[in-house]
Amino acid sequence: IGFGGSPVRLVAQAAGGRPAVLVVDQLDALSVLVGRGETVLDGVRDMFTQAQATGNLRLLIACRSHDLDHDRRLRRLIDGGTEDGQSTASPGFLKVVVGDLDAQQVQDALLALGVLPTHMPPRLQKLLANAFNLSLLANIVEDARRDPQALPFDLSSMRTRLDLLAEYDRRLGRRLRRALGNDGYTTSVSRIA
Repeated sequence: IGFGGSPVRLVAQAAGGRPAVLVVDQLDALSVLVGRGETVLDGVRDMFTQAQATGNLRLLIACRSHDLDHDRRLRRLIDGGTEDGQSTASPGFLKVVVGDLDAQQVQDALLALGVLPTHMPPRLQKLLANAFNLSLLANIVEDARRDPQALPFDLSSMRTRLDLLAEYDRRLGRRLRRALGNDGYTTSVSRIA
Protein backbone atom coordinates (compact mmCIF):
# COMPACT_ATOMS: atom_id res chain seq x y z
CA ILE A 1 0.00 0.00 0.00
CA GLY A 2 2.94 2.26 -0.51
CA PHE A 3 4.58 2.34 2.92
CA GLY A 4 7.83 0.82 1.72
CA GLY A 5 7.68 -2.55 3.43
CA SER A 6 5.56 -5.18 5.10
CA PRO A 7 3.35 -4.15 8.04
CA VAL A 8 5.41 -6.40 10.33
CA ARG A 9 8.70 -4.80 9.35
CA LEU A 10 7.30 -1.27 9.61
CA VAL A 11 5.73 -1.78 13.05
CA ALA A 12 8.83 -3.52 14.40
CA GLN A 13 11.01 -0.71 13.02
CA ALA A 14 8.76 1.98 14.50
CA ALA A 15 8.88 0.20 17.88
CA GLY A 16 12.66 0.49 17.93
CA GLY A 17 13.19 -2.76 19.82
CA ARG A 18 10.38 -2.09 22.34
CA PRO A 19 7.40 -4.45 22.54
CA ALA A 20 4.84 -3.74 19.83
CA VAL A 21 1.44 -4.99 18.67
CA LEU A 22 0.21 -5.29 15.11
CA VAL A 23 -3.58 -5.43 14.90
CA VAL A 24 -5.10 -7.54 12.15
CA ASP A 25 -8.77 -6.63 12.21
CA GLN A 26 -11.53 -8.45 10.34
CA LEU A 27 -9.57 -11.53 9.36
CA ASP A 28 -13.02 -12.93 8.56
CA ALA A 29 -13.07 -10.61 5.51
CA LEU A 30 -10.68 -13.14 3.94
CA SER A 31 -13.04 -16.02 4.54
CA VAL A 32 -14.07 -18.35 1.75
CA LEU A 33 -17.57 -17.62 3.03
CA VAL A 34 -17.29 -14.12 1.53
CA GLY A 35 -15.55 -15.33 -1.62
CA ARG A 36 -11.97 -14.20 -1.06
CA GLY A 37 -9.21 -15.97 -2.94
CA GLU A 38 -6.20 -17.82 -1.64
CA THR A 39 -3.78 -15.14 -2.90
CA VAL A 40 -4.78 -12.62 -0.24
CA LEU A 41 -4.64 -15.29 2.44
CA ASP A 42 -1.10 -16.19 1.33
CA GLY A 43 -0.05 -12.61 2.02
CA VAL A 44 -1.52 -12.75 5.52
CA ARG A 45 0.15 -16.13 6.10
CA ASP A 46 3.50 -14.56 5.15
CA MET A 47 2.83 -11.68 7.53
CA PHE A 48 2.12 -14.14 10.37
CA THR A 49 5.39 -15.96 9.68
CA GLN A 50 7.30 -12.67 9.72
CA ALA A 51 5.63 -11.65 12.98
CA GLN A 52 6.53 -14.94 14.67
CA ALA A 53 10.15 -14.39 13.68
CA THR A 54 10.15 -10.88 15.18
CA GLY A 55 10.83 -11.17 18.91
CA ASN A 56 9.32 -7.89 20.09
CA LEU A 57 6.14 -8.08 18.00
CA ARG A 58 2.80 -9.62 18.93
CA LEU A 59 -0.24 -9.97 16.71
CA LEU A 60 -3.76 -9.15 17.82
CA ILE A 61 -6.13 -10.81 15.36
CA ALA A 62 -9.86 -10.13 15.28
CA CYS A 63 -12.08 -12.63 13.49
CA ARG A 64 -15.76 -13.48 13.76
CA SER A 65 -16.24 -16.85 15.43
CA HIS A 66 -18.67 -18.00 12.74
CA ASP A 67 -16.07 -17.63 10.00
CA LEU A 68 -13.31 -19.17 12.09
CA ASP A 69 -15.55 -22.13 12.94
CA HIS A 70 -16.71 -22.73 9.35
CA ASP A 71 -13.72 -21.82 7.18
CA ARG A 72 -10.97 -24.44 7.36
CA ARG A 73 -8.50 -22.10 5.62
CA LEU A 74 -8.82 -19.53 8.43
CA ARG A 75 -8.58 -22.26 11.07
CA ARG A 76 -5.47 -23.62 9.41
CA LEU A 77 -4.00 -20.13 9.29
CA ILE A 78 -4.57 -19.57 13.01
CA ASP A 79 -3.79 -23.13 14.13
CA GLY A 80 -0.71 -23.31 11.93
CA GLY A 81 -1.93 -26.42 10.15
CA THR A 82 -0.71 -27.36 6.70
CA GLU A 83 -2.58 -28.60 3.64
CA ASP A 84 -1.87 -32.21 4.59
CA GLY A 85 -3.39 -31.72 8.05
CA GLN A 86 -0.08 -31.54 9.95
CA SER A 87 -0.19 -29.01 12.76
CA THR A 88 2.52 -26.44 13.16
CA ALA A 89 0.55 -24.55 15.78
CA SER A 90 2.36 -21.81 17.56
CA PRO A 91 2.02 -21.94 21.34
CA GLY A 92 1.78 -18.14 21.14
CA PHE A 93 -1.80 -18.13 19.83
CA LEU A 94 -4.49 -17.59 22.43
CA LYS A 95 -8.15 -17.56 21.42
CA VAL A 96 -10.31 -15.11 23.34
CA VAL A 97 -14.03 -15.21 22.69
CA VAL A 98 -15.74 -11.88 23.13
CA GLY A 99 -19.25 -12.62 24.27
CA ASP A 100 -22.31 -10.49 24.70
CA LEU A 101 -22.44 -7.52 27.02
CA ASP A 102 -24.49 -7.82 30.18
CA ALA A 103 -27.62 -5.73 30.81
CA GLN A 104 -25.77 -3.13 32.91
CA GLN A 105 -23.08 -2.64 30.25
CA VAL A 106 -25.75 -2.09 27.59
CA GLN A 107 -27.61 0.35 29.83
CA ASP A 108 -24.37 2.25 30.59
CA ALA A 109 -23.53 2.45 26.88
CA LEU A 110 -26.99 3.72 26.02
CA LEU A 111 -26.82 6.35 28.74
CA ALA A 112 -23.39 7.44 27.46
CA LEU A 113 -24.97 7.84 24.02
CA GLY A 114 -27.76 9.93 25.51
CA VAL A 115 -30.38 7.27 24.84
CA LEU A 116 -32.66 6.65 27.79
CA PRO A 117 -33.16 2.90 27.98
CA THR A 118 -36.43 3.09 29.88
CA HIS A 119 -38.90 0.31 29.23
CA MET A 120 -36.59 -1.41 26.80
CA PRO A 121 -38.13 -4.63 25.51
CA PRO A 122 -36.07 -7.74 26.36
CA ARG A 123 -35.64 -8.51 22.65
CA LEU A 124 -34.00 -5.10 22.07
CA GLN A 125 -31.83 -5.55 25.18
CA LYS A 126 -30.63 -8.89 23.77
CA LEU A 127 -30.02 -7.36 20.33
CA LEU A 128 -27.91 -4.55 21.77
CA ALA A 129 -25.93 -6.94 23.98
CA ASN A 130 -23.99 -7.84 20.83
CA ALA A 131 -21.07 -5.40 20.52
CA PHE A 132 -21.44 -5.10 16.73
CA ASN A 133 -25.13 -4.25 17.02
CA LEU A 134 -24.41 -1.73 19.76
CA SER A 135 -21.71 -0.11 17.60
CA LEU A 136 -24.21 0.20 14.74
CA LEU A 137 -26.64 1.89 17.10
CA ALA A 138 -23.88 4.22 18.37
CA ASN A 139 -23.12 5.28 14.78
CA ILE A 140 -26.81 5.88 14.08
CA VAL A 141 -27.25 7.96 17.25
CA GLU A 142 -24.09 9.98 16.52
CA ASP A 143 -25.28 10.65 12.99
CA ALA A 144 -28.66 11.84 14.25
CA ARG A 145 -26.94 14.08 16.80
CA ARG A 146 -24.24 15.44 14.46
CA ASP A 147 -26.44 16.26 11.48
CA PRO A 148 -29.38 18.58 12.15
CA GLN A 149 -30.85 17.56 8.77
CA ALA A 150 -30.61 13.85 9.60
CA LEU A 151 -33.79 11.89 9.83
CA PRO A 152 -35.15 11.39 13.34
CA PHE A 153 -34.16 8.22 15.12
CA ASP A 154 -36.65 5.89 16.80
CA LEU A 155 -35.03 3.23 18.99
CA SER A 156 -38.29 1.28 19.26
CA SER A 157 -38.25 0.64 15.49
CA MET A 158 -35.02 -1.37 15.83
CA ARG A 159 -35.99 -5.01 16.24
CA THR A 160 -33.31 -6.95 14.37
CA ARG A 161 -29.71 -6.60 13.21
CA LEU A 162 -31.08 -6.07 9.71
CA ASP A 163 -33.07 -3.07 11.00
CA LEU A 164 -29.87 -1.61 12.46
CA LEU A 165 -27.88 -2.31 9.29
CA ALA A 166 -30.60 -0.81 7.08
CA GLU A 167 -30.74 2.36 9.21
CA TYR A 168 -26.95 2.62 9.28
CA ASP A 169 -26.77 2.13 5.51
CA ARG A 170 -29.52 4.69 4.90
CA ARG A 171 -27.72 7.32 6.97
CA LEU A 172 -24.28 6.54 5.58
CA GLY A 173 -25.63 6.61 2.02
CA ARG A 174 -27.26 10.00 2.66
CA ARG A 175 -23.99 11.47 3.99
CA LEU A 176 -21.94 10.04 1.13
CA ARG A 177 -24.39 11.24 -1.52
CA ARG A 178 -24.10 14.75 -0.09
CA ALA A 179 -20.29 14.53 -0.14
CA LEU A 180 -19.83 12.67 -3.45
CA GLY A 181 -23.02 13.36 -5.36
CA ASN A 182 -25.29 10.59 -6.59
CA ASP A 183 -22.91 9.51 -9.36
CA GLY A 184 -19.88 9.46 -7.05
CA TYR A 185 -21.76 7.44 -4.44
CA THR A 186 -23.01 4.91 -6.99
CA THR A 187 -19.55 4.57 -8.55
CA SER A 188 -17.92 4.09 -5.12
CA VAL A 189 -20.42 1.46 -4.01
CA SER A 190 -20.05 -0.38 -7.33
CA ARG A 191 -16.26 -0.48 -6.98
CA ILE A 192 -16.49 -1.86 -3.44
CA ALA A 193 -19.09 -4.46 -4.36
